Parts: sequence; C-alpha cells; structure tokens
Amino acid sequence: MPQIFLAHSSEDKEYLDTIGDTFYGTDISIYIASRIMEPKPPLKKVVVAIETSRALFALVTRNVANHRDTRDWVTFELGYAEAHSKSIFAWVAEGIEPLEVLKYLTTYQPFEDAEGPMAKRKAAREIARQMYNIAVSQYST
Repeated sequence: MPQIFLAHSSEDKEYLDTIGDTFYGTDISIYIASRIMEPKPPLKKVVVAIETSRALFALVTRNVANHRDTRDWVTFELGYAEAHSKSIFAWVAEGIEPLEVLKYLTTYQPFEDAEGPMAKRKAAREIARQMYNIAVSQYST
C-alpha cells in the first residue's frame, strides 16, 4: 500500500482528524507522525516514515509558521524528502509567509485557515479531498 507522509503541526486537530479520516480504509496510507505512538526516537520515526513514503504533503498553518520548533521540524521534513527524491505537495494558509524552503521545492496551494472548529473542518475536507485526489492519481496501486 503506498504511503504519503504529512508534515504538519500536532495542534491542527481538525485538519489532522479530517485528513486521516479521508484516507482511512483506502488503498493509500497517510502517515501522521503525531498520531503514531512508536518506541523509536522522534527523529528516527520521521526519517523512516519519509524514506518509506512515496511523497510528502505539507500542511502549513499558523501553528507551523508561528512555533519555531514545529517550523524547524517541518522544514527538516521537507528537506529530507527532497534529499530522498520524494514528490512534495504543499498547502499554505492564506495570510502567512510560506516557509522559505517551500519557495525552492514546490508550488503550493493557498487555503483559508478558518476560525472555529466547524469552519476548520469544512476547510480540512477540501484540503483532504485535494490530497486524496493527488495521491490516487499518482500513487494508487
């Protein structure tokens, strides 16, 4: 089963739940590191997951852009995916500056990072649909 790695902030619960639900039970797996409890150190877990994935999807929200540790992790994940010749696709919330590395690696799709859980879930459904369509068209077995 093809796997996609999702670079994200663990604080984006509505997005992560919706994206995870979209891929659940399909022939494409999405790896959401903050949801996987493994005994490996975080770096090892992420490196192995990126190496075994077909592509990296990056969800860049205010929670990524405004938290240095998260921004550093996502930047590392993007760089590691590029170094291992993985396809990279990104969604960047409107109103925030994209991560500098994204400008060199891929184009990105802007999205409205809506306020409130219902509005976030609606935006997340659209992003999840786009992610799933890309994954199916390029990686489905």
